[in-house]
Amino acid sequence: MSFDSLGERIAHIRGRLTQQDFAERLGVSRNTLVRYENNKRIPDADFLQRLVSDFGADPQWLLMGGKTPRELNSVEAALLDNFRHCPAEEQDAIVKTSALLAQSKSKKGVKKAG
Repeated sequence: MSFDSLGERIAHIRGRLTQQDFAERLGVSRNTLVRYENNKRIPDADFLQRLVSDFGADPQWLLMGGKTPRELNSVEAALLDNFRHCPAEEQDAIVKTSALLAQSKSKKGVKKAG
């Protein structure tokens, strides 16, 4: 799916979050966010950087459009939504735990020499 305008791409990143919650998390007013999503105002670099760093937006797609990055399935979307709603300390724990689980799975496929 392709989103023709920057405002549409911002709204897509917002997903199911309310405009108020999304705006607060990005440090802007709801009215400012509405203007961004309606293409009445161009976001500043700080706002765009927060979309990339806080919400994992692909910078090239965000700025240039084109083919939407791979869509998440419902389980992936739920995990990401849960992660985004955790405080930073818990997000760090999730990142470390998932890395350990991924390493554990990859080691199971390796046979021990013997």
